[in-house]
Amino acid sequence: MNTIGRRIIGITMIIFATLSLVITVFGIYQIWQWREPLVENVSSTLDVVETTLQATSEGLVVVGESLDSVISSISGLESTVTTLAKSIEDTAPLVSSLGILTGDVLPDAVISAQTSLESAQDGARIIDTVLKALTIFNRSAYEPEVPLHEALGDVSEGLNDIPESLTTMETSLNSTYDNLEVMQADISLIAEDIAAINEGLEEGKNVLKQYQELISDVQTRIDRFQSRLPSIVQTLAWVLTFILIWLGIAQIGLLTQGLALVRSENTYNEQSED
Repeated sequence: MNTIGRRIIGITMIIFATLSLVITVFGIYQIWQWREPLVENVSSTLDVVETTLQATSEGLVVVGESLDSVISSISGLESTVTTLAKSIEDTAPLVSSLGILTGDVLPDAVISAQTSLESAQDGARIIDTVLKALTIFNRSAYEPEVPLHEALGDVSEGLNDIPESLTTMETSLNSTYDNLEVMQADISLIAEDIAAINEGLEEGKNVLKQYQELISDVQTRIDRFQSRLPSIVQTLAWVLTFILIWLGIAQIGLLTQGLALVRSENTYNEQSED
């Protein structure tokens, strides 16, 4: 390598090493200058984050209380609807029994009563005849406005329309029974839907609880990190300082080599002049 080239390399190494040393010293100064502000800024940011988490946690508590109120109301509604369905279920057999009673039992009873009245009417006609015969000498002793056999006949005729009315009632009761069955089934479905809604709300409440636990865990971690933040930054500052010092030592070696090249070149020039 010629003399000029070695001198240029040496000067370049000196300049580069000097600049690197300046940057290293400046970097070390900045590290320790910004150490406390960094701790304050990070701590302030963590305070904001923690405040936000606290507000979120309080909001979740309010939402949870609202869910509890809604769940309680829906549970009451579910109980009421279930009771209604049970009442209808219990009423349906009674309506069915009434239908059987009005459609079968009562018409038969009315027919039997009419038969009995017809038999009694024949007997009453005989009794009327006998009583009239006994009172032949004193007509005023037995003068009913309506003879007994005629009265019994009127009663029997009055029962003629009852079987038809009972049949109409049976039809209405059967229709009511069918409607009650449909209504009971629909109300039972409504109760099931309400129960499903309640289950969904319970799951939502569990999710809120999990989020609250997560927020609490994050807050604990933030508090722990915040308490250790000064020592962490201190350690990081020492590590960076050590790295920069190590780089500075390397630059001193480079500076020494550059000076050695320049000095050797100056020595070579002096020897050449001699």
